[in-house]
Amino acid sequence: MSLALVSAVVGVAQEFEPRTYAVTPVGLNFVAVGYGFVTGAVFMDPALPVDDVDADIHVAFTRYTRSLNLFNRPSKLKVLLPWTSGDWSGTLEGLDAERHATGLGDARLVIETLFAGAPLVDPSGMPADARPTIWGARLQVVAPTGDYENDQLINLGSNRWTFIPEIGFAHSKGHWSFEGALGAWLFGDNDDFFNGRHLEQDPLLVAKVHAIRTIRPGYWFAVAGGYGYGAGPTSTARPGQQSSGTGGSWRCCPIPSRRPRGSA
Repeated sequence: MSLALVSAVVGVAQEFEPRTYAVTPVGLNFVAVGYGFVTGAVFMDPALPVDDVDADIHVAFTRYTRSLNLFNRPSKLKVLLPWTSGDWSGTLEGLDAERHATGLGDARLVIETLFAGAPLVDPSGMPADARPTIWGARLQVVAPTGDYENDQLINLGSNRWTFIPEIGFAHSKGHWSFEGALGAWLFGDNDDFFNGRHLEQDPLLVAKVHAIRTIRPGYWFAVAGGYGYGAGPTSTARPGQQSSGTGGSWRCCPIPSRRPRGSA
């Protein structure tokens, strides 16, 4: 299980998932369960306009993956359900807030497809004409299913829909694989934000890179880095009030992993 999965559940600044664009045989089903602990400036809505965030978060999740043939291209469908318990503190426009919360986070539906360089693979193995460079795309849909209370500044759910399109590539050379991706978080509005406010937000642009070293079949290690720009202090308003802005941030982390052969 990759530790990046826990990071992806928590928020965009930690949104690393190496091997997204790896070839997976079609017709397989995978169920993954996991747990992680995250501390620092993280919270469940990755672009919430909160400053000086400090958190200790326990995350458990269940993920189902189905590899399939979509328009004659190798693809994957994923559904992820998180459960979270954590303590947060932060400020919004000078207002201090603290929160302990336990419950469900927002569910995710993900569709991924490899559109160049990756022929269809049956469970028997890799075809001879597999290319060293693969191009793919993915779309994540974050549904507002998580626990939400409008009198709390920090919540497990976002109370809005979010769409995350992404395009990326993977290039393999020996035991190494290098990946890069560009994406955007497209946020819906939250008409029931903190204490009757309305929350709307510009897109958040994200670039990610992964360097992955295969140690032996099923075991690998990755170093991941990413940069996000936009949506930083977001647009929150009561009628007749507005605050907005943009910002950027870098994030880098190591990711060890063990996966069964052929896993998604």
